[in-house]
Amino acid sequence: MFSGIISFFKKNPKTLFLIDAMGALITTLILFIIQSFFLSYFGFLKTVFQYLILLGLLLFLCSSSCTFFLKEKFAFFLRGIAFGNLFYCCLTFVIIYFYYSILSPIGIIYFASEIATISILVFIELQVARGLQ
Repeated sequence: MFSGIISFFKKNPKTLFLIDAMGALITTLILFIIQSFFLSYFGFLKTVFQYLILLGLLLFLCSSSCTFFLKEKFAFFLRGIAFGNLFYCCLTFVIIYFYYSILSPIGIIYFASEIATISILVFIELQVARGLQ
């Protein structure tokens, strides 16, 4: 199922960094909008959103830097970005676990779908990194 996608990104690793950067930027913007206007619908504390926004912004900066400046060692940096994304997913899961009692259903659905989407990206990034060595 993913073999064609992985083959494409092995030939175009900068495109994968760009997709990762855009995903991190979109996540950051969505979290900022939720924090600013819809926080009561999600049931999270504002500080929790602020930490996730900062982490998303950091991941955006890392991925976009790789997109525009990286000339070699793509596999090494893909692994780094993948583990950064995995850390974001694990942190989000831990936050859901500890704040489950105050989270709204829409909050749980949003963050669970975010974890699922990012996990697929992490899988692709790790497979591409393995193929680039």
